[in-house]
Amino acid sequence: MVRNLTAAEPLIDPPLEAPMDSATPEPARSDLPDLSRLRSYRQTVAERVHLRTSNIASGDVGAPAQLAVAVTTLLSPSSTTSTSTANGSARRCRCCPTRHC
Repeated sequence: MVRNLTAAEPLIDPPLEAPMDSATPEPARSDLPDLSRLRSYRQTVAERVHLRTSNIASGDVGAPAQLAVAVTTLLSPSSTTSTSTANGSARRCRCCPTRHC
């Protein structure tokens, strides 16, 4: 969703876009591919989202104020999840489970 709202960029993996899009009704989704392809897709999505949010934060976009509101709303603390760590709780971004944004 963040990619759709913040940039008109080419599809990462066209056959995989529809089944991964929550706007596609479940009966219209195809079977999911193997786990390695899914991981690769999610990693690429996360990289693009982080690049785009960095561009928005630096004002290097066509409508920085509007996009900042969209990204702030979509990726606010309420749209992240908490994970337990030895030192307590850490917040992590939903778009990339390995990074703490």
